[in-house]
Amino acid sequence: MNIEAVRHRYPLPQGSFEAYLRPRISPPLDITRLEVGFMAGSERSELVTPTIGNISHILQYKGKEGAVSSFEIRHDVDLVLVQLQGARSRVSWRVATAVRWDTLLLDEAVQIATIEESGIQRIGMPNPLLIRGIEDAESEDAFNRYEAFIIIAALQWSAEDQLYIRDIKPGV
Repeated sequence: MNIEAVRHRYPLPQGSFEAYLRPRISPPLDITRLEVGFMAGSERSELVTPTIGNISHILQYKGKEGAVSSFEIRHDVDLVLVQLQGARSRVSWRVATAVRWDTLLLDEAVQIATIEESGIQRIGMPNPLLIRGIEDAESEDAFNRYEAFIIIAALQWSAEDQLYIRDIKPGV
């Protein structure tokens, strides 16, 4: 994966969040204080939320972590979801009640995978039951978020790869 080819997207412009806001939140969230960032490798060590994989999207509100999605890059061409979680703080609770953060971060994964220069050919996810830490989730919502990615990314089960997977690039 050519990480530098996707960095230009971040931080996302302010108009990127409206479609993900939940209606009738009181008090309303100041969307000018929302930001989605992208980090790779050791850059992620500055995050409070532990991460796995190779790259992460971070949703922040007022400069504090609200949610994180992380991906493993396999064979330099597969982008595989390995983590999708809200941070543990009052800010993350505020973000979770006002923003459909899981859909926002998952849509971003599909967006970077479709950037031709990224080199990504497939996007995928293991069986949600096999995702590290899923058994420790405090609610069924965590499992449901992973299952939503199957729909959002239009993934199909591959017995050969033992992943839900979708070819992104034509001719693959």
